[in-house]
Amino acid sequence: MRKSKPQNRHGLFARLGSLALLTILAVGLVAYSVLAPSIFSGWQLDMTENQQYTLSEGSRKILAELPQDIHLRLYFSETASKSLPQIRQYADDVWNVLQEMRQHSGGRLKLEKIDPEPFSEAEDDATALGLQAVPLPTGEQLYLGLVAGNELDGLQVMPFLQPDKALFLEYDLAKMISGLASPEPLRIGWLSQLPVLPHANPITGQTSPGWEFYRQLDQLYEMLALPANADELPDALDLLIIAAPRGLSEQMAFSVEQYLLGGGRLLLFLDPLAERMSASSEELNHATGLETLLEHWGVGFDSRQVVADLEYALQVNFAEGQKPVRHLAILGVPAAGMNQKDIVSAELEVINLSSSGYLQVRENAKLSLSPLLFTSENAGLLKLEQLQNLNDPTDLMRGFLATGDSYILAARYQGLVSAVLDPPSLTVVEGESDIAQKPAYLQAAVQPLQMIVFADSDLLDDRFWVKHQAFFQQSVSSAFADNGNLVVNAVDNLLGSEALISIRARQVTQRPFTRVEQMRFAAEQQLREREQVLQEELQLIETRLQSMQSPEDSGDLTSPEQQAEIQRFIEQRLATRKQLRQVQQSLNQEIRKLGTRLKVINILLLPALVAGLSLLYFWRRRSLSS
Repeated sequence: MRKSKPQNRHGLFARLGSLALLTILAVGLVAYSVLAPSIFSGWQLDMTENQQYTLSEGSRKILAELPQDIHLRLYFSETASKSLPQIRQYADDVWNVLQEMRQHSGGRLKLEKIDPEPFSEAEDDATALGLQAVPLPTGEQLYLGLVAGNELDGLQVMPFLQPDKALFLEYDLAKMISGLASPEPLRIGWLSQLPVLPHANPITGQTSPGWEFYRQLDQLYEMLALPANADELPDALDLLIIAAPRGLSEQMAFSVEQYLLGGGRLLLFLDPLAERMSASSEELNHATGLETLLEHWGVGFDSRQVVADLEYALQVNFAEGQKPVRHLAILGVPAAGMNQKDIVSAELEVINLSSSGYLQVRENAKLSLSPLLFTSENAGLLKLEQLQNLNDPTDLMRGFLATGDSYILAARYQGLVSAVLDPPSLTVVEGESDIAQKPAYLQAAVQPLQMIVFADSDLLDDRFWVKHQAFFQQSVSSAFADNGNLVVNAVDNLLGSEALISIRARQVTQRPFTRVEQMRFAAEQQLREREQVLQEELQLIETRLQSMQSPEDSGDLTSPEQQAEIQRFIEQRLATRKQLRQVQQSLNQEIRKLGTRLKVINILLLPALVAGLSLLYFWRRRSLSS
């Protein structure tokens, strides 16, 4: 009995030690839960593939250089959104991004979160500020909007933050903050001979409202249309747009170069065939006046060739009363032909172009190139003469061969450049020295040149992207392509600071079944080839039947030769259709096999791997303890 006392004492100490350890762990857990949000609020570990939860370097630079305080108020209906988990999650994501921005602003960014409950002053304020209320099935109103203001009474509003625009969230927020930090109006120079401005038709007497994209830009910015024969640019331009240039003077080319060397931005629309250009302008042999600049920068553009694409070609009604035909030079570029990592082209669906050229990278180019739009690999080149006076688009198909290359239709250019053009000659005033008359011309860029170039200007034309309809004696525009969004994105992006331009688009973490899509495309190619063979055989047999039928026949195909020919064709058609079904069945079978392999990997292989590692861990631990 005496020997058992030390054991009892030892057991008591062990139990007390275990209880103390559990108490310390419980207290530590509670303390961590209470203190961690404040202690580690600035800490994060972003392990997502595209750094979804980390601010871009451009955003950090904008926030670090804020000259004044910016107040941001997020209006979100917490109570009304209780049954909407996706909306609540997106609202949390928005708030987290705002909080991270505040941490990088040096205290300049002030945040406030407001719940505009029904019949409250907050709801009245939200309505007065122009926030959009979305009605819910419950009868309540959902608010998810952002209001930003600066110290100079500047105000910007995002009426409703749409979850499907999450890709642009950081860019939109950075743009709003940057705009409030520098609230001066932005001026855009427009230089082109295209008839985009409102004008009156001298023949019909009717007034044209102008092209839709220009009207949209005119509502957002201060547009300054320059005369087509102008020799120099006005001062204080924030952006210059040149579309389908034809015969620009040497003085204007020099002025454009000096503008860019001084930090100006350029949006350039080149075009081998501007379809809305006047005939007198097209007779200038496509000389733009910018050839020396383009060559010096390394921008390759052939004004005598047009891009054709078998995969992206659109069907058009070329003549009234005829069936739609595929036009190799009128392209509908889908999302697969757009750079999804650039904010200008990301998340757009389709861009329509016509008789577009292509951009090349010259040797020893001084500018880096980042494609925005590009063709499929089923593309090739047409001579410009093939499109001039074209009567039938099907003529372009004859003899056309795809090169297997993808051609760049639009690109972003950046980099440091030097001057290449000579200054225009000056007239010296009598009594003044040459030194007094000679301006200080720039010989090199003061900062990296920022330029976006399109190889087509027809994408600006309303007929390729927008439809106008009369609605209660008013004209209503509805877009069927994203051409307008693309242009506004490019202008908006170039007008931002260098930091704003560098902000990347937030990539949506989607995992498309690319292997399945490739298999499906290959099978569709085989189906089209078999169908084409069948159509050719049908045409051949019909020709034979017509040749066997004499003019005296009444049209009844009763001869044995004709019946045998028809029977042979029917058998061939059945055999070909059977082959087509086999191709489709083979495709479905391959897709099912791929799905089965993925299921085996997800259901069996990964759990087996985890179980194997667990057994190895316990075996190693047991061997060490023994």
